[in-house]
Amino acid sequence: MKKLILRNNIINIPADALVYSTNVQLMMSGGVGGTLLQLLGSQIQAELRNALDNSALANVGDLFLSPLTDEKWQVIYHCVAADPMYHTEPAIIESLLRKVLQDADKRGFKSILMSALGTGYGDLESSDFLMLLDKVLQLENLSKIQTITICTESESSFEDLRIAARNLNSSWEFEHTY
Repeated sequence: MKKLILRNNIINIPADALVYSTNVQLMMSGGVGGTLLQLLGSQIQAELRNALDNSALANVGDLFLSPLTDEKWQVIYHCVAADPMYHTEPAIIESLLRKVLQDADKRGFKSILMSALGTGYGDLESSDFLMLLDKVLQLENLSKIQTITICTESESSFEDLRIAARNLNSSWEFEHTY
């Protein structure tokens, strides 16, 4: 499996699936969610809000899917990674990664594009996210997925991920495409 850390705007990158963190209100107001809202329009926000089944808030650890047609991705995975106080539990991130990757593999997806879950809106360190993702990739039997790409626009996040990958002696590749 190819593992890539990429510095670019995530919406510029095609993949079978896009994975990102959202908040407990499922409001696509900033970061990757805000960018997706600008790209895809208010319909995706309305569908996501309707998924709450009249509840005010999603639970931390919840996962919502938006199947797409005529876009760069077949599915968007909206991951509720942090609580309202911006705290992120590593066990929640690990669980979300397992659920997303198992589902993507079952769907036959070959390429997965993701932000570093819980590190922007949440308080998880990039190095901890990468360690959790590596752990899940080692433990899960993912036969269909060929490429995992972590994408960030931020130079400092890119460097943090690069340093973390080297410290973990992990086989990540790096591309700086800005």
